[in-house]
Amino acid sequence: MVILTGINISDRLRIEQKMAHQCEFYEAILNQLPVDIAVFESAHRYLYANPASISNAGGGSKP
Repeated sequence: MVILTGINISDRLRIEQKMAHQCEFYEAILNQLPVDIAVFESAHRYLYANPASISNAGGGSKP
């Protein structure tokens, strides 16, 4: 005798894909902005920094 059980995870996968798409969308926008943008966690570690902030790391805003 074989007993099988399963859980439908299609909703979960759909939500994960939607979240990944939104993350890519917003990151693409932030990466194009010509201003310094950085996001830190509570322990002051970087979570995100756009390219403008990295290329400008030592000297504030570009003139």
